[in-house]
Amino acid sequence: RSTIMTMKQPTESERLDLWRYAYSRNSLMEARAIADLLIKSQEEIPDTERNALITSLIVAYARPFTWAQVSAKKRIIPMGDFYIPKEYKALHENHLNMRNQVFGHKDVTRPVHMGAPLNQVRITITGREVLIHTTVVTRYRKDKLEDTAKLLSIMIGVIESRIDEFILKHAEAFPAKNGEYALNVEEPTKTWVFKNK
Repeated sequence: RSTIMTMKQPTESERLDLWRYAYSRNSLMEARAIADLLIKSQEEIPDTERNALITSLIVAYARPFTWAQVSAKKRIIPMGDFYIPKEYKALHENHLNMRNQVFGHKDVTRPVHMGAPLNQVRITITGREVLIHTTVVTRYRKDKLEDTAKLLSIMIGVIESRIDEFILKHAEAFPAKNGEYALNVEEPTKTWVFKNK
């Protein structure tokens, strides 16, 4: 497929696509870095820190698949139209459910992870002492982490190719001066990028 270069600035829709690709790529790269860390050293990390990393992994993974406000009146799911390969569909759905029921929100309906119920309030009584705590995810199966890392690499690759297509198509519309610019998604009638101060 050939790409035609144009001087015309990107349309509002194309700008929004670039925003959602860049936003999603960043989130998925964050998730992949955490997955890679957990694959290498999950057993060496204390439970509390491991739970924080697993929470970060799932939240970063799911972010592109949850609602985002892109204007005062418009909300989108950045990667709502993203194709997930069949062999990863169940894993993908599990991550989204874990985000929605365990990590991003807490549901009383007690989802299950690795055979253990989650979101329980546990009460431990020892003599006259009462301890109250909650269940948390402190382990993630290595094979699931490895599959997650593979899926993330696939998704990041697809998104990067879409970003590359945008850059090729609009190469002539980029500012001529060196510098750092910000994408203008909110005001489509104005220039599509503005110089950061």
